[in-house]
Amino acid sequence: MLATIKDCIEYEMEQVTLNINSATQSNVTIVSTIGHYAVNQPGRKMIRPMILLLLAKALNYKGEAAVKLATIIELIHAATLLHDDVIDHANIRRNKPSTHKVFGGTQSILMGDFIYASAFKLIASLNNPQITHILAQATQEIVEGEIKQLSLQHNIDTSLEDYHTIIRAKTALLFSTGAQCIHTTSQYQDYGNAIHDYGFHFGMLYQMTDDILDIDTSNITLNKAHGTDLSEGKMTLPTLLAYQHANKEDKKTLYHIVSGEQPWQNIIPILERTHALDRCKHYTQIHCQAAIKAISKLPDSIYKKHLINLVQHIPKRKQ
Repeated sequence: MLATIKDCIEYEMEQVTLNINSATQSNVTIVSTIGHYAVNQPGRKMIRPMILLLLAKALNYKGEAAVKLATIIELIHAATLLHDDVIDHANIRRNKPSTHKVFGGTQSILMGDFIYASAFKLIASLNNPQITHILAQATQEIVEGEIKQLSLQHNIDTSLEDYHTIIRAKTALLFSTGAQCIHTTSQYQDYGNAIHDYGFHFGMLYQMTDDILDIDTSNITLNKAHGTDLSEGKMTLPTLLAYQHANKEDKKTLYHIVSGEQPWQNIIPILERTHALDRCKHYTQIHCQAAIKAISKLPDSIYKKHLINLVQHIPKRKQ
């Protein structure tokens, strides 16, 4: 399905890829080497620029800013991944050794800084103070979300509200911010809230699904190791719901798992007893329905259809 969707924005996606590769080039050879490794990951979906470009097309936007904005959003995302992998001590990124594992933590952090700088260089070229403010604010909130998540690491008492705050900053914000920027440059001012809300709910749904995939061992096609989040002491939706509905003995086990005192696999029978993965569907359905409703009044087009199909596909994805 992704291949079919990409066909209708093939030229724009090619331009985004060229821009990203250009943004990670440097006269310093090692910077270009690390940059190439960091942004050319196997199985990379480029879902953020794809969504942004589809929204732009759905609003019949014909300017050049959409491709730049799609590039900027993906660069900011790439920079956060570099920093996250160092912070989380993650050795694998999409079945490939993470950048910090190959080049070292210091080099990886600095490469993330370089990519952030490249993103803001592109932002400056748009010469739009409103967009500059929107993207600067979003970047600040992303970092705040990461710090909040770190402060709650290994904390079994993390609330559902905390979780929503974290994944809004961690994932949903870049989708909704991209939509907000497209609205800023579009002639269709009446649809600003619609596409912003679509981006937000799509991002929330995407992250929740990712969290479910991380811990669903029945899925043998996942392109990364299971249990990564729990091994890092992160409370995600399935773990939160398992803890809410667990008996006293299982709550104690969950405490030791999240504290790092027991292997993450010990949660599997608890997930089954509490039906936590099934309970997650209530939350994913809320965001799925809200995203579709948000763009229901957009003019009918193949791009709107693809945006709806993408939302419906996310809860079913296996990778």
